[in-house]
Amino acid sequence: MQAFLIKLSQFTRPYLDEVALAVVATLMVIYGDVINKHIRQMLKNLPFIVRAFLFIWICAFGYGAAIIFLTPFTTQLLSQIGNQYLFVALMGIFTTLGLLAERRRYM
Repeated sequence: MQAFLIKLSQFTRPYLDEVALAVVATLMVIYGDVINKHIRQMLKNLPFIVRAFLFIWICAFGYGAAIIFLTPFTTQLLSQIGNQYLFVALMGIFTTLGLLAERRRYM
């Protein structure tokens, strides 16, 4: 069984960049409404035009920057997991993401 898990881990290791991007993007989708709510609260006392400009800027560039900077960090964390545990860890991560999405009623 352990040899099979190691083979699966070795198969997935070249794709850790894509896996990390999927994890970060999924977290952004799941918690994006919470982040937007906090941003709206912070900006609510500003004039409409300033509030609209900042909100658009944060959504367009802030989320993009978060994905760009968090993905390599996540890749680095995943690459530190040994081959005997990597595939199991990835299945656990995606199962947890699915449970989080279900809990927030995205599924």
